[in-house]
Amino acid sequence: MISYDEALTVAFRTATSVPRRAVSVPLLEARGRVLAREIVSDIDMPPFNRAAMDGYAVRAEDIVSAPAELDVTGTVSAGTMPTVNVGPGQAARIMTGAPVPSGADSVVGVEDTECRNERVTVKVSLPVGKNIAPQGEDVRKGDVVAVADTLIRTAMLGLLGAAGAASVDVYRHPEVAVLTTGTELVDISQRPAPGQIRNTNILTLRALLADTGIKCRELGGVPDDIEKLRKAVRKGLGSDVLMVSGGVSRGDYDFVPRVFEEEGVTKIFHKVAMRPGKPLFLGRKGDKLVFGIPGNPVSTFVSFEMLVKPVLLTLSGDSRHRPSFIKATFTGGRARGSSREQMLPGILSAGDGLPHAKTTEWHGSGDMRGLSQANCFIRVPGGTNPPADGDIVEAHPFGAFR
Repeated sequence: MISYDEALTVAFRTATSVPRRAVSVPLLEARGRVLAREIVSDIDMPPFNRAAMDGYAVRAEDIVSAPAELDVTGTVSAGTMPTVNVGPGQAARIMTGAPVPSGADSVVGVEDTECRNERVTVKVSLPVGKNIAPQGEDVRKGDVVAVADTLIRTAMLGLLGAAGAASVDVYRHPEVAVLTTGTELVDISQRPAPGQIRNTNILTLRALLADTGIKCRELGGVPDDIEKLRKAVRKGLGSDVLMVSGGVSRGDYDFVPRVFEEEGVTKIFHKVAMRPGKPLFLGRKGDKLVFGIPGNPVSTFVSFEMLVKPVLLTLSGDSRHRPSFIKATFTGGRARGSSREQMLPGILSAGDGLPHAKTTEWHGSGDMRGLSQANCFIRVPGGTNPPADGDIVEAHPFGAFR
């Protein structure tokens, strides 16, 4: 059994050794993905000297002794190139975003003017360049606007689109196959018979994958039958990543580690000193990664959030992702000591200074209700006393503050 931090380090090292492949996708679909190649602008931005407001394009030297009267020679609208020039004693009516006409070197806001009979009175003097965004001020043609390995955020889409990147090369998301095990499992649409439970883990794992932008290849559920499990695992090994939920502990019907070994999966680690989530398994077959995830619902969620998700994001090109922890003031709840590191479902809320963190009313790794109320995990190091009110703790947020 290895520590959580060691497991995370080993998992990252494994993921970064798997070759990444690039695919081209439309720009809007690239949001949340990682660039595989740099983006170079094919134009200047702005592409011309652009008016920053509605008003009049003038020569600054003509309005030094404001107020000054000027002849209006025409109008320049956004989306058209000027057909007028601005000479001495002249001005051109101009709209926000329009190209500044030749001869003009300043734009006076309409609120500082008064126009009658195509004669405009400019009431203020302005320096050269005022209210004009110069061509290429933001970006020059040929500039790199995004380097490879950049995570594409929503705020970047406008820039990349303006640079001419209608489609971009990003690292391909891994195909993830998900398999659940357990004779007791029935579909969530069914009413469980005595001894049965609804298969909520497949629902949780599909949703967690969707949160990362990764699609799920659902293989369904198999009973505690080693041959049926073997057949399903073989099918799942056709994907980049196989996640098997349940059957990874030490019970008589926990066949998953045995089947993995028999199917040529090399164990990287099995069992992490983490509560919940101890039986977590990571293995590799060629460039395929294999996870065995404990079947208790909270264990499933913790295992995915704290170890599986970082690996999948690394495979998708985001090698800088790490589960983040913030400092918070513990304000109570259910916590107890353990020899293993604990990730307790908790609630983060705003506080004076540090956020506040308290545990939910949680009864163990099968308590989905306690998990459903949480927006963080409160980290309690192994072998330490449980936190008391007022102690500073580390919390990993996975939902919005309340």
